[in-house]
This record gives sequence, C-alpha cells and structure tokens, in this order.
Amino acid sequence: MKKLLILIASSAEWYEFVIYSFCAVYIGQTFFPFETAFSNFLAAFGAFAAGYLARPFGGLIFGYIGDKKSRSTALGWAAFFMGVPTVGIALLPSYASIGILAPLILVGLRIVQGIAIGGQYTGSAVILIEAESTVAGKAKASANVVASAYVGMLLAILSFQAISYFIPDEFMAAGGWRILFGIAIILVVMSFIIKNFNKGEEAPKVPSENANNGLKILFSQHKSSMVYMLMLCFPGAIVAYFLITILPNILTEVLHDGSQNIPAITVAGILVFISMFYVSAHLTKYINIKKVIASGMILMVLTPLPLYHLYKIDSSYLIVFFVGMSAVFGLAYGIILSLFAESFPKEIRYTGFALTYNIGFGIYGGLLPFLCFYLAENISDYAAVSMICISAVVGLIALYKFEPAKTREFTSRVD
Repeated sequence: MKKLLILIASSAEWYEFVIYSFCAVYIGQTFFPFETAFSNFLAAFGAFAAGYLARPFGGLIFGYIGDKKSRSTALGWAAFFMGVPTVGIALLPSYASIGILAPLILVGLRIVQGIAIGGQYTGSAVILIEAESTVAGKAKASANVVASAYVGMLLAILSFQAISYFIPDEFMAAGGWRILFGIAIILVVMSFIIKNFNKGEEAPKVPSENANNGLKILFSQHKSSMVYMLMLCFPGAIVAYFLITILPNILTEVLHDGSQNIPAITVAGILVFISMFYVSAHLTKYINIKKVIASGMILMVLTPLPLYHLYKIDSSYLIVFFVGMSAVFGLAYGIILSLFAESFPKEIRYTGFALTYNIGFGIYGGLLPFLCFYLAENISDYAAVSMICISAVVGLIALYKFEPAKTREFTSRVD
C-alpha cells in the first residue's frame, strides 16, 4: 500500500509538470504584459525554468530530512509543498488585476514547487530501490518510479483534452485552464497520508553519525559519483522533456504545424515508452544493466535525425518519430535511476541522489526548452533534434569513462 501511495504522489507531480507546459500559452497571456504572444509564451517558460533551477535547494533540504529523520517524512512534506503552490497558481489573479505582482508571485510559486520537486521524485526512487536486493529488482523499481511519472503525464494529457473538448478556447484563455491546476488539491491530501503512513512503526532510516556530516562526506568522498550522475542527467533531461514539452511546442509555436493530432501521438509514444521500461528491466536478468542502458543511448545517437527527416518529407510520419524515439528513450532511461541510487552509500543516499540529480535536471531541464526553441527559431529544427544525439554521446562517455568504482560493482552484476 505504501509503495502505491508513493507512486501516486509521483504521478501527481508530473501531472502538474505537463499541465503547465500545455497551458503555457494561457499562462503567458494571463500573467505577463509583453506585446507578442510568443514573448509571453517564452516568459511563461522562464517561470518554468526558475522552478527547475530551484530544485537543488530541495535536494539539500529534503535529502537532509530523508537521511536524518525518515524517507517518508521527507517525501510527504515534498508532496505538500508541490501541491499547495499548484493550487496557488489556479487562484492567482492576472496581470490585468494586480500588475507586476502577478508574474512575481507566479515565479515565487514555481520556485517553491521546484524546491519540492527536488525532494519528491528522488525520494520515491530511493525508497523503492532500497527495498530491493537484486539488480533486476532494483531495475524494476526504477521502471515503476519512471512509469508513475508518465502515468501522471498521460492523466494530464487526457485531462487537458477533455477540458478543451467541452470548454471553448475563449473560455480556456479567460481562465478555464485554472481548473486543471485546481485538481492538485488531491496532492495536498496525499502528502498527509504519505507523511503519516505507518508513522508509529517508522524508525530513522540512517542511524549513523555520518548523517550529520552528509554534505562534507558527499563532496569529499563522492565527487566522482556526482560528476557521473551530472553527465547522465543530460540525456535524462532530453528523454524526460523532448517529446512531451519541447518538440510539441516547436511544432506548434515555431513550425506552425497544425495538421497533427499531437496529444494522440504523444499518448501513443508514452504507452510505448512505458512498455520499454519493463523490457529493459527484464533484460537485466540476462545482460548487465550498463550494457542495456548503453544500447539505448547508442540508438539515441543513430536514430533521431533519420526518423525526424521522415517527418520533414511527409508530416504523416510524425508518429513514427514519436513512437520510435519513445522506444529508444525507454530502453535508455527506464532503469537508470537504479544506477543513481547505487552511486551513493545508504547514509547519504537521499542527499547525494537528490542534490546531484536536481542540480543536473535543474540546469538541463530549465535551460533545454529555451535552447531548443532558440535553435529551432533561429537556426533549424534539425539543430534542436540533434540535441538528442549530443546528449547521448555525453551519456555514453559517462557510462564508460566516468563510472565510479561503487557503481561499477552494481553495473557488472547479473542477478
């Protein structure tokens, strides 16, 4: 039951992430005063980036709570501080009502969310991966955590489509989009359930004197693990954001391609993506986990540009790009969280995982949309797609040139 609650909370976090992306046009025109729609759109993603750049602070705060007190307490508070600002965005007055306070408060709410995200997703991964003893079990736990995120994305897509179908676009632009953020009240309720689940039975997870010196130990003894993770976060951020956020907005806002049913294509891609998590987890019973992940990254180097070129020749092939890249992304990323968790000893695992992961995703996740939109608008949409290939090269270098000794013990096993 506790595992299910953790996965539901993870789904809720990613629901909000995708809803913000889908509503970026409405958010931009509601809270920002710029003259062009595209400028307001970019400003909305600027607020989005501010939240992600705040994630490392959440890694520090919730990592300390998770290592010093308990994993569930940290996770519960993270879910709470994710849910409350989301509801706050739903209630926030527009720029026309309160002027400059509107974008300032929006950015503030996104920063609080970013801090909360810094403890929520990584905490879910640590709890579930620690509960397993075999490589295949840890790989499946990683697959479950990542899958829960994409279930949240599916719910966001379906919710957005349902609301958009029944509500005219004029009403959505006038504030109907706020309904989708108000749903996050569920996450607030869920946070208290998680925080108090089995509270009487839960002892501190790390009864070690080293927990008081977690940061000192992390930076003095585990710098190689941090570098390794930071490099792998680059392809990880591409996997997480490119098909869900970056490419759909390039298609609509830069290429002005209105011929595609992007939500339906995205749903098809996500279903393939999730299924590949479990294929890759199953493969770890027969092949060491590093080779499984590396095979996915090699395909990330070789396949994006040819598949995207098919779409450029005939736009009906866009679904081939989405489904093909979803399969490749799933093979490369679905089980990678287990490598991150195993890169640090238990007494500083939550802190090490959360801080490093959120530095990486705060930088890459916050800046990649801007970079890809800029490349697509000013150079070429092919240049934006090539970021997939570049990220995978960095990932392969990390796997084979920067892997720390502690992680190598895990990645060389097949059990």
